[in-house]
Amino acid sequence: MASSGDSGAAACDFGTEGESGLQVNIPASIPEVTGVGGNEFNENGNYGLYWSATNGANGGSALSYIPEIAWNDTTECLANPQCDTLEATGGGVSTFYALPGYQNGISGLQGTLRNVPDVSLSASPNNDPYFICAQGLCEENMFFAVGGTSASAPSFAGMVVLLNQFLATQGTQPTPLGNINPSLYSLAQTTPLAFHDITTGNNIVPCESGTPDCPAGGSYGYNAGIGYDPVTGLGSVDANVMITNWVGVLLPATTTTLTAAPTTISQGSSVTLTATVAAVSGGSPTGTVTFLNSTTSLGTGTLTAGVATLMTTALPAGSDSITAAYGGDSNFAGSVSSPVVVTVTAPPGFSVSSTPASLVVSVGGTVTSTLTVASTGGFTSAVSFSCSGAPSEATCSVSPTSVTPAADGTATTTLTVTTTAPSAIFGPRRVNPGPQAPLLVFAIGLLGFMGLALTYKSLATRAFHVRWAAMAGVIVLAAVGMSSCGGGGGSSGNAGTPAGSYSIVVTATSTGAPTQTLSVPLSVNAATFKVK
Repeated sequence: MASSGDSGAAACDFGTEGESGLQVNIPASIPEVTGVGGNEFNENGNYGLYWSATNGANGGSALSYIPEIAWNDTTECLANPQCDTLEATGGGVSTFYALPGYQNGISGLQGTLRNVPDVSLSASPNNDPYFICAQGLCEENMFFAVGGTSASAPSFAGMVVLLNQFLATQGTQPTPLGNINPSLYSLAQTTPLAFHDITTGNNIVPCESGTPDCPAGGSYGYNAGIGYDPVTGLGSVDANVMITNWVGVLLPATTTTLTAAPTTISQGSSVTLTATVAAVSGGSPTGTVTFLNSTTSLGTGTLTAGVATLMTTALPAGSDSITAAYGGDSNFAGSVSSPVVVTVTAPPGFSVSSTPASLVVSVGGTVTSTLTVASTGGFTSAVSFSCSGAPSEATCSVSPTSVTPAADGTATTTLTVTTTAPSAIFGPRRVNPGPQAPLLVFAIGLLGFMGLALTYKSLATRAFHVRWAAMAGVIVLAAVGMSSCGGGGGSSGNAGTPAGSYSIVVTATSTGAPTQTLSVPLSVNAATFKVK
C-alpha cells in the first residue's frame, strides 16, 4: 500500500501552486502497488445523523455510513496565512507505467497508461481527522490531529491485514496475498457494494501560468465521477463486504428476497421495503442489507432473525426498480434480490421553463423568451404569470398573462424585456457641447453684436428711449449666444438602461399547486455608435 500524495494532480510540487505539470507519485503508481487516495466525510452539518454523542462498547461512535466527497482542502488551506502548501488527494495518469491488465475495460480511466489511485479512504486533517499519539506521548494522553493520504494508506493496510487473517482461518488461499490489485478490480465488477463510489469533488489545484499543462484558467486536475476516476479510484472500501466476498472465499451461499408495500404510491408517500435473507445450507445470516433504487442507495436495514426493513418517502416519480443487497458476514456470502418495481405517481402540478434559458440584449433593444408550462399528474388549471427584476429604465412583461395546459401537456406564453437607449438634450447648460453646438452659438453671438452697431446706427435719429430699448434686446440675444458657447453647468437627458448582468424572476401561480419561480439571466450590452 502507498499513499497517492497530498498535492492533488500536481504530485511533484509542494508549494502553493503546481509548476511541474500533471504528475503522479511513485511508488503508488507502480502497477504491483495499491495506490490509496483520500476522501473526506461530508456530513453537511448533520453530525447527529451519523455520529453518536457517546462511544459504544468497542470505542466506536459512527452510527452509519457517512457520505463522502473527494478530499481537497487546498482553497481552505491557502486562505490561511499559516498554510503554504497544496492539500488534496493525489491522482492522475502515469507517464511511465503502461496500463495494467486489471485496469483494462474499466470505465472512467484517463489516457492509456496506469491510473492512480486504486482505492481511497478518509484523509482530511480538517474535517474528521485522525487522532494519534506516539511513544511516550501516549502515556501523557497527548494526541495530534493528522490527515493526508499518509493516513489513509495505513488505514487500508489495516483492512488488508484483517483480510489476510480471515483467509488464513478459511484456508482458501495462501497468505499473505501480495499484489491485491487484480482481485480489487475484479471485486468491483462482481460485488460493487464492496466500494462506496465517490462521485463528487476533485483534486484540482492552482498552477503557475506558463508551466507545463497549466491552462489559461490557472488550475488543473480531475473530477470525481461515477465508477472509477483518477481522484478516488474505485472509491472507499466496505471492509466487511470486501473481506467476506474476496475472490476465492468459499462461504455458504445465501438468497435475498424483497417485497414492497404498497407497490403504487403518490410521490412523497411512504413505502415499506422488507428483505429476507436465508442461508442455502441453513443457519442465520447477520449484518445489514442495503436497499437500492437502481444504483442509488435508499438506506440500510439491520437483519433481525433474517429480516431487514426500511421505510422511505424518497422515491422519485416513475417506475422505480428496487433491489436489496446483502453484504454477507464472516459466515455467509452476500446476495442480491430480484428487482421489485414500485410505481410512483407525481401529484398534480406544473413546471416552468424558458427558451432560451438566458437572454442577451443591447441597450435600447427588446428581447423575448418563450415560457413553457408543463403539466404533471393531470394538472389542468390556469397558470398566471408575473415578472420582476428588470433593471432601471427597462421593463419586463408576460403575454398572455395566463395560460391553461392540457392534462400532462404544455402551454406557452412570451416573456418580453424592453430596454431604453440613452438620450441627451443640448441647451444653454451644456458643459461640453458637441461639434455642432459651438458653431451655432458663436453665430448667434456674432449676429447679436453685429446687431448692436446696426441698431445703434438705424435708431440714431429716433427717440432716445426707443433706441436704447432695442439695443438692450440685442445685447440679451448676444449674451445668451455667448454663454451657450462657454458652457457652465451640465446636460439634461436619459442615460438609458445600464449595461450589466441581471436576473429576471418569473413567478407562476395557480390554484391547488405550489407557486413556481424561474430566474432568467439577462445580459444588457452597452450601446454602440458609429461616428462619421
